[in-house]
Amino acid sequence: MHRPPTLLAAALSLLLLAAPPAAADGSAKASSSSCGVVAVGVEDEACASVLAVSAFGNASSSDGCTLAVSCVSASGTGNAQNQGGAASCGHYVGVGCVAVSGTGDASNSAGTDSCGAARTGWPVRGLSAGCVAVSGTGHAHNEAGPYSCGSTTVVLGLVGASAGCIAASGTGNASNAAGGSSCGSSGGLGYLIPGGLPLAVGCVAASGTGNASNVAGEGCGSGFYALGGTGAGVGCLAASGTGRASNVHTGAEGCGFAFYALGGAGATVGCIAASGTGDASNEGGTFTCGTGGGAIAAGFGAGCVAASGTGNASNRATTRSCGHATANAGAVGLHVGCLAASGSGSSANTGGDHACGSTWAEGGVTLPYVPPVAPASGASAGCVALSGTGDASNAGARASCGAVTWGGVALGSATGCVAASGTGDAANSVEGRACGPSLTTAGCIALRVRDLLP
Repeated sequence: MHRPPTLLAAALSLLLLAAPPAAADGSAKASSSSCGVVAVGVEDEACASVLAVSAFGNASSSDGCTLAVSCVSASGTGNAQNQGGAASCGHYVGVGCVAVSGTGDASNSAGTDSCGAARTGWPVRGLSAGCVAVSGTGHAHNEAGPYSCGSTTVVLGLVGASAGCIAASGTGNASNAAGGSSCGSSGGLGYLIPGGLPLAVGCVAASGTGNASNVAGEGCGSGFYALGGTGAGVGCLAASGTGRASNVHTGAEGCGFAFYALGGAGATVGCIAASGTGDASNEGGTFTCGTGGGAIAAGFGAGCVAASGTGNASNRATTRSCGHATANAGAVGLHVGCLAASGSGSSANTGGDHACGSTWAEGGVTLPYVPPVAPASGASAGCVALSGTGDASNAGARASCGAVTWGGVALGSATGCVAASGTGDAANSVEGRACGPSLTTAGCIALRVRDLLP
């Protein structure tokens, strides 16, 4: 049967010149238990543990994807799929699970500790990358379990780096779904100088005209750094030209959450959603969107950014979110929260208690091996909503939008809610003890440019 050629299909067919002989029945397809190391076909399906290529058929791998380099599948017009179990697709040290298709769907699925997860123990260093799905006109999707998609955990003076879960499509949808402690989450415990050094990048979804989305249980650029550990995590990015762009964080402590204690230091960047003409949104739970805290340590967290040219832009989170900083007993924290911007659509940020640029600084907290009175400093910047012709709004509950709470030997500062629109309405809605009622805070600002014009 004649099939229209594609550039990718034509290029892949050239691999036949160096391909191993086909099976006796002319088929390159095999069960996962009998897949070869390399398989190349034209019309037939291809299955292999390392490299599977088919010009017009499906290409797949399901042999576990646990080798240092494994599970690379490519097809011109068919689907490309890789399936790995636990500790697969670029786990520990390695690169795994790359699916590419010209006009078909591209997907990767794996279990716990997969898709670019680097979890190390003494005396090993971890370096991993995993789960890349790319399609020209089909859908691209990655799905993994907990501790996946660029998750790094290192201990005892070790170094770990990971990158995971990248989905891209020209006209189809692009999406990533991961479990807890995923999508660029990093953690480090360091008993030795310089302590643990975890670096993590995770969950990027991009589409030209389709929707782009990331869903994570806990993660999206979250970090835990203690006992001399330092590290960085960059989380969830969703971008689309004309479709919707969204990041959903179903758990707590994500989208730029940073916790630091007892000599730890860390920086995290969370959830970014951007679209040209579609809606852009981020949704998180408690301690999300650029929040965090610590003791005898330092940390920085930058949170949720939603931007659209003509669509709506929004960020929604709950308690202690969107730029909330908690500093206890010698900690220094700086956290920047929720930004929503649109050219002609509406922009909105919604946070719960202690949200949108609130700071909680407490210098009298008693911890083990910590003096009962230790200085603490916290600073936060909260919710900013901007629109050219649409409405701009921020909504916070109790002690939000630039509210500061401190006690003991502590210092806190906060910048709260700013809403501005060119021709639409601008408003901030908050509850008691909010909008920065002190000399060290700046609270709620609502600006309508139309009111300033003659």
